[in-house]
Amino acid sequence: MSRPELRSWADGAKARGHNSIRTVWFEADGNELQGTVAIVPDPQRPEAKRLFHYRVTNDALATIGMDRLLRETIDKKRFAERLLACSSPVEGLLYLLNWILEHYFDWMDAFELELTRAKTKMRETNDGHLFEYIMDLRYKLLHWNAQVIPLKEIRFAAEETFPRRLTDSEPFAVLRVRMERVRMLQDEYMAEIDSLLKLDDVTVNYRANDIMKTLTVFTVLLTPMTALGAIWGMNFESMPETERAWGYPAALTAIFALMGGIYWYLRKQGWTKSILEVKPDRKRKSEGGEP
Repeated sequence: MSRPELRSWADGAKARGHNSIRTVWFEADGNELQGTVAIVPDPQRPEAKRLFHYRVTNDALATIGMDRLLRETIDKKRFAERLLACSSPVEGLLYLLNWILEHYFDWMDAFELELTRAKTKMRETNDGHLFEYIMDLRYKLLHWNAQVIPLKEIRFAAEETFPRRLTDSEPFAVLRVRMERVRMLQDEYMAEIDSLLKLDDVTVNYRANDIMKTLTVFTVLLTPMTALGAIWGMNFESMPETERAWGYPAALTAIFALMGGIYWYLRKQGWTKSILEVKPDRKRKSEGGEP
């Protein structure tokens, strides 16, 4: 890779700010793989992305932006020694990809803690904010899944461009296993999030039905009072029993008798059971048991 050719590639790479990949295979000048990986560490700050440009041929590997991805705690000398120990330039690129995936697994550990916290909240108390929390987790998982797609593409492009050099390559074998590991984590976490969303939906529907049932029962119980109050509230001179001393007590007696009859009927049908029954946890607390 000549210096002018390398400078031309570097100028073109620095002008790119998005994921890109290009392969050249079975050409007179040799096979070549080059592209750009855009990594966004914080989903809340898409503008703070980090660009990693690479170009690999049969005899050389060039990168731009790798220093920004190196952790402060990493032993850069040892890192460089292991990179130089790779048997071919394409193996060096795959070694870099394996190292970049370490960031992903670190994030997945933190994501698992957030997912566990969501499951705990679902078990203890499920309010309206939990749905937003679960949706935020789903967005984060989708974001990080998208970060891995370019790395997966590079893995296949490297195998396509340098098939003979990767036959017994250890970095390639490790990368393939790590990709499967990433896919397994993605599928499992997405399944857990979907289960939480379904459970939240069932809980919301159950509470909505319980509320509607309660309101319906109260509405039915108060119907006699509403109806009789409306009738006796009419302004007519010949309203019956308005001048009787026992008219008011009689009206109240009729109202409460009808309400009691309706309540007895609803209870006999079992329609008030879930409304009036004591919750098991509250019952234990009232009896002095453990919460």
